[in-house]
This record gives sequence, structure tokens and C-alpha cells, in this order.
Amino acid sequence: MIKGKIGLKGRRFWPSRYGVGTKLQHSLFSKKGQLLLAKGTILTNSHLQTLKHMEVYCDRENSDRQQGYREIPAAFVTTYRETVERVKDFFFSTQYIQDIQIKDVKNLVNSAIKPLMETYGVIDFLHDLRCRDEYTLQHSINVAVLSGIFARWLNYPEADSHELMMAGLLHDIGKITIPLRILNKPGNLTERERKIIQQHPLAGYELLRYSHFPESILWAVLHHHERMDGSGYPGKLKKEEIPVSARIIAVVDMYDAMTSKRVYHEAKTPYEVARVLYLEMFEKLDPSLCWIFLENIRGWIVGNSVLLSDGRKATIVSVGKDCQLRLVVRTQDGQFIDLEKESGLIIISRE
Repeated sequence: MIKGKIGLKGRRFWPSRYGVGTKLQHSLFSKKGQLLLAKGTILTNSHLQTLKHMEVYCDRENSDRQQGYREIPAAFVTTYRETVERVKDFFFSTQYIQDIQIKDVKNLVNSAIKPLMETYGVIDFLHDLRCRDEYTLQHSINVAVLSGIFARWLNYPEADSHELMMAGLLHDIGKITIPLRILNKPGNLTERERKIIQQHPLAGYELLRYSHFPESILWAVLHHHERMDGSGYPGKLKKEEIPVSARIIAVVDMYDAMTSKRVYHEAKTPYEVARVLYLEMFEKLDPSLCWIFLENIRGWIVGNSVLLSDGRKATIVSVGKDCQLRLVVRTQDGQFIDLEKESGLIIISRE
């Protein structure tokens, strides 16, 4: 074991080779380029125990050069706002004409959804562009974008990816038939109101069925609220009875809905929702699809700046090696905290 000064700029840092009291000659960075410990820090046992579970470098040059915080590009904001307006016009015309042309949906996906999906950091940006008054529009756009990203994770062919994005955009189209007083009701729904809300998948299916949409889109719209244990609606389908496209939409739909602020609930952090998905995948959601989703979002969580429930600001430096997202954060004073082991300490928001 080495004790003294570390001068290994440009190399991987191996915590097991160093002891308590070692003084850092160079700052330490995560694989994503996030500062972990500054030059001159005296290593403690807590530092070493945390670092041994991470991939650490003695400078930023051997990291992926990705910063945890990514400022939203102005072009993305403009494109997103324009997309909201285009989808608003599309939903408005559909509400009154009751006729959806597949070519119009294809054009929306190609010219608006795909450019958003191709933006690096898009999952982060979707969380930062929220407007409660336009929830249904933004939710439809977000689910379409996330569906396209999911299709890429699954290595779908271009045609299948395109259909999944169309399904994401249209999954809640049936809500245009639901009175706004019910959709936006701040309190608890009555049993009658709940049944009306639960009609939207069938209403959406009826709007699309005569417009020559592929079956994968029709089934996704009709069945995206089905659950693997048979507790969903409208058909109470179970497991393999639920089409794959609907199972995918179910995952991203739940993720985006829970991270959004509504009149009847506050937005949850992505980390809280990830934990919910982890728990739900054993009964209600497709476990293999949830696993893929959680495995892939682990990468963008590292480096996020967050606010802890005790008022301290911190940076996520590790998410663990399983889908439970066991988070380790680094506070501004350099302290590492394993949130799994700190009772009552949670992340309350992203900074």
C-alpha cells in the first residue's frame, strides 16, 4: 500500500493501492468526467471505500468528457416549442374533424420527433421543459421521443422504430374525447369519472382503426394501460397477451407521467420513479423491458446535480451495478454519501 503523494496524471486511479492520509497530487474524475475529489484532498477511509466501487481517473482526459450538467441548447428549446404547437394544432383538428391521416402523423414524427430524439442529452432536457397547462401535449411528445430511444436500445429496424414513435405520439389521442373538467380535476375522481378516463384507450383505437395504421400502433394505443398481472384496462390482459409495443409504451408512459407535475400530484424525481419502475417490474410491467430501460438510464444519472432533503447540494457520482439505482452522492464539501444507508436522507429535486 502506498502512502504519500499521488502523481499519476493521465492514468486510472486504483483506490486499493493507496491508504488513508494519501494527499492527491491531481484531481480525481469519474468516467463521465465529473469531479470527484479535488487536488490536495487528504484521502479518508470513507473516500477509499466509496472510490473502490467506481471507475476513477486522475484527470479528465481519460474520462468520457461528459459533464453531468448539460445546458439545454437554444435550438432544442426552439424545436421543442415548435413541436408542441404543431402537436396542439394536430390534436385540435382531430378533436373537431375526427379524422386522422397516417401521412400527417408520419410527417410529425419525421420532421419533429426524430430531431428531438437525436439530440444528445435529450432525456435530461425533457425533464427541464415542463408546462403543466400543456401536459397532454408535452406528455405525448415525450413518450414519442422516449419510445424512439427505447427502440434504439432494442436495436429495432428503422421501420419498427418509426412505428413505435408514432404509437408514443398517439397513445393518449383518445383523451381528446374526455371532458377537460375530468382530465384536469385536482381532487379524487369519482368511480364514474374514473370509468370515463379509462375509456380513452378504446376511444383512441376507434379514432385510428379506419385510417390504415399498422396493427402495432393500434394495439399500443388500445393496450398501453394493460398490466402484466391482469390489473390493467380495458381488456385486463395478462403477460404475453399484451402486445410488445403496448408493453414498451407502458414503461415510458409511466416514467414520464410520474416525473411530470399534474394538478393532482407533484412531480417525482427521476430517481424516485426509477425505484418505482424497479418495484413494478416484478408484477405490473414487463420485467425484461424495465430492466433494459433502467440499465440505460443509469448512464445519464451520473453527474446530475441534486438537492438533498437536508438542504445540501450534491452531485451523483455512482448509481451502483444493479437496476435498483443505489445512489452515491458527493456533497459540495467533498463528503461521499451512500443514500441507501442514510435513513431519511433523499433527493428532493434536480438542480
